[in-house]
Amino acid sequence: MASKDLKQLDIWVTRGSPSDWTVDTKGLLLSYSSIQEAIDAALPGSTVLIPPGIYNEQAIIGKPITLTGPEPDQGEVIIDAAGLATVPTVWIQASNVTVRRLTIRNGPGRGIQVGSSEHLNLTDVTIEYNTITGHDKAGILTAHSAAMCIKNNIITDNGKVPSFERAGVLLYPHGPCQVKKNIIRNNVSDGIFARASNTGLVIEGNVIEQHSFGGGITLAWDERNVTIRRNTIRACGAGTNDEQGGIVILQSSAELIEGNVIEACNRYGIMWGWVPTTGPRPDEILIKGNTIKNCLQDGMFLFSQGPGGWIPPDIFPLEPIVTENRLLNNGRAGIYVSNAYYYSPGNARPDIFCNSFSGNVWGVYNATAQQVNAVNNWWGSSSGPFHPTLNPDGSGDPVSDRVDFIPWKKMLPPTGVDCLEVKRVLGWCSGEVVLSHNINIPVQAGEACDGLDITQVEQIGCQVIDRDCSVVHVKVNESEPCLVVTLRLTVKIEISLKDLNDQTLCKFTKSLSQLTNMILSVVDLDWQSSDWRSLVSCSVMNDSCRIELLGDTDAPLLSCNVSLCLYLQAAAVAKLCVPFYDLNDV
Repeated sequence: MASKDLKQLDIWVTRGSPSDWTVDTKGLLLSYSSIQEAIDAALPGSTVLIPPGIYNEQAIIGKPITLTGPEPDQGEVIIDAAGLATVPTVWIQASNVTVRRLTIRNGPGRGIQVGSSEHLNLTDVTIEYNTITGHDKAGILTAHSAAMCIKNNIITDNGKVPSFERAGVLLYPHGPCQVKKNIIRNNVSDGIFARASNTGLVIEGNVIEQHSFGGGITLAWDERNVTIRRNTIRACGAGTNDEQGGIVILQSSAELIEGNVIEACNRYGIMWGWVPTTGPRPDEILIKGNTIKNCLQDGMFLFSQGPGGWIPPDIFPLEPIVTENRLLNNGRAGIYVSNAYYYSPGNARPDIFCNSFSGNVWGVYNATAQQVNAVNNWWGSSSGPFHPTLNPDGSGDPVSDRVDFIPWKKMLPPTGVDCLEVKRVLGWCSGEVVLSHNINIPVQAGEACDGLDITQVEQIGCQVIDRDCSVVHVKVNESEPCLVVTLRLTVKIEISLKDLNDQTLCKFTKSLSQLTNMILSVVDLDWQSSDWRSLVSCSVMNDSCRIELLGDTDAPLLSCNVSLCLYLQAAAVAKLCVPFYDLNDV
């Protein structure tokens, strides 16, 4: 059944388990008037494979199936919900569902919704390799605690109509979720918005760009247990509200923010206002290895509510470890520790060390009444940060009062390390070894030369068709210094017996094996590895074979000599690592 024979609305339904249907190698072709009819007909565990085409409809998935388009080189499936009811374009209402390789567009509601008030706590939902675009509300939403894996999708231009659902991905509340390797671009408010869950959220490896009225990633109102790692976030935030930028954390917690690149965001690279109101204090909050540059205001804005203000203090102060970050060319401060976010006083107290600051109006600005530790950082100059009384000769990024910056790094820290593995040869030798064996000609009944008249044999040919050399044992002889290397040599030869007219009378193969020792001189017997066997290798460079007939016609025997030219080497792999630097940090 070739795909060219399919009508536009014919759907392949391949079974996930045996059934009484007749199924060929690709599945059973059934004709339906819509995708929904095919979904309704599929048994749990089935795959609904939609042929290429444009489908003006919406779909509800109420059973565990896979809904998929074809392989990329076989065409595109577009589900276009323009002009239809304000409901999700694809609505998942069951666990163990996969939606794959579809373009889902132009819906007046959400692109994909997972769960409902009647379908709570769904699990094992996978949304992958889709394009989700042009919806009036969120691209992907769960408001009913679904556990999902959202990966390798393109999620763009959603949230076109004013509402509270204008994000690319909206999780409120959610079960354990992973959002990985997506391109999330130009959704009206947030790229990813997560709220009021502590079940675990990993946001990793995404490209998140051009979100106007929120954050690239926003965590709000008691979102906890979050990892944000290795994302690229650009040009997020365009308004004047504080709650905008690359990563925005409001009364929530991201326990690990690592390895992200955040640039050209408004107003902040990372904006953190208040910690969660519930749950235990995290063992650690780590902000590590991020590059934050060219943000309109601060690379990082940090605030937690201290005691003595108009509202109760946070249940614990914000005290993140901030290390190995690069904060470059931000409009106000690399790190701003605020004394006010709607209310005051602030009591955030980050531990700031081993970071690089350069080109910021302020390196670290502490507006609170307490001291902030910021020692062992690079401030853009070996002379350290400028402070009018504590370091007036410093030409690096300035620091405010109540910042402990002494000592500072006087050399630019490397941006990274490039490593090259180098092979060090400790010794080598070459030599010839001869394998000598007597071989019986297989003339018995059923053997290769059964019935051979040995008196007719005038020529004997020998050819090596396979060979190998392996290291069996290595002994150190410290008095030489050298290694005594025991080798196992194996060869497979083909022997042909021919008559006076060069006609082959019979042909057979024989495998030979032999142990031999070779002496290998080395330059360094004190090499750090005591396992010399792992460092010694043997290879066969060339071979030859000589053979002659022995014995009489009643007991024919061949004398075989196989010469192998060997190359023996002791070598170790050393790793050469060289740091590299980004001159933008200067």
